[in-house]
Amino acid sequence: MHEGAGVRSFRMTLRLNVRGFFTFLSLSLCALLAACGGAGEKVMSASDIPAVDSVYRLAAGDKLRVNIFGEKELSGQFEVDRDGTVNLVLIGKVEAIGLTAQQLEQRLVERYSAGYLVNPRINVEVYDQRPYYVVGEINKPGNYPISAGLTVRSAIANAGDYSYRANKKVVYLRRAGQSAEYPIDPDSEIYVAPGDTIRVGERYF
Repeated sequence: MHEGAGVRSFRMTLRLNVRGFFTFLSLSLCALLAACGGAGEKVMSASDIPAVDSVYRLAAGDKLRVNIFGEKELSGQFEVDRDGTVNLVLIGKVEAIGLTAQQLEQRLVERYSAGYLVNPRINVEVYDQRPYYVVGEINKPGNYPISAGLTVRSAIANAGDYSYRANKKVVYLRRAGQSAEYPIDPDSEIYVAPGDTIRVGERYF
């Protein structure tokens, strides 16, 4: 028995509709997985990400106490500006970013010795380190003072802990001065350094 043209047309239309449905379903699933932002994403261990530098290097936001012996008017408290410099009396802006406090001392000695002071003795102390930042699905996003031995989990707790939408399985750590974000387990023993940013994403399930 031969099929009529109408039946063949109906079957072809049905096949196309079924194929289109599964294509739509596949694309929707891909989009949903992409939107989940970290669901099933491989997390990195402490050995996979840059470690906290054992030598403290200056950056924007660090607050310094500069003591020039015998020169009270030139001494005082200063902050490293956004451009990475410290603006000091007489000599103006001095590049400080990336230096240790001892290296900055030597740089200041050289600058003040160039026509301002004779054999200056200078001490530089970091009395307030730059903060770390917690953003995203957190109850109190913002910047917070750093403390020795601070872990990612403690940093999140300091920021009021997770919001109800937070993805608690993976968070993202960006080291100070870097652009890369590292997906990590927030409960692992990974330490926070001054200037680091922790981002908590949103969960979708």
